[in-house]
Amino acid sequence: MLELAAVLGKDGDRLHDRLMAAGTTADAVAVLRKWLDRRAAAEATDQQPEVSRAWQLIVGSGGRRRIGQVAADVGWSRRHLTARLRTETGYGAKELARLARFQRARRAIVAQTDSLADVAATCGYADQSHFTAEWREFAGCSPGQWIAAEVPALARLAAHQH
Repeated sequence: MLELAAVLGKDGDRLHDRLMAAGTTADAVAVLRKWLDRRAAAEATDQQPEVSRAWQLIVGSGGRRRIGQVAADVGWSRRHLTARLRTETGYGAKELARLARFQRARRAIVAQTDSLADVAATCGYADQSHFTAEWREFAGCSPGQWIAAEVPALARLAAHQH
């Protein structure tokens, strides 16, 4: 575990203070969303157009776009694309695709429209064990454990927002 300041510097201290001052989980989520939006907007203005385009292609496809296709689209080799993405975002192309796929799966699970097997297939996981292994890596638990712990809280949060 790292302190936010160790990763983000003074910005981490400020974010930590704002999160600690949040009165509710919903307030903390709003603080974090606002911070992420500001950070993404600032980084987007600093990036090369090719990096922004690659980000859009990878994240916009929910991690399903092949990295070779993305590299060809922006006019770079796979190796150069991965290096530039890592420099600009901290993630290589495959890591970014895995995160995008995980986020797409998380949104599908929260929406509760499909079975876990359907979510895995729709989001591009090779099979259920691949889905579960990646879920454990990113969430620290199985999809079923995450659903039991998080989905009821997210449902309550959504009810308060409407």
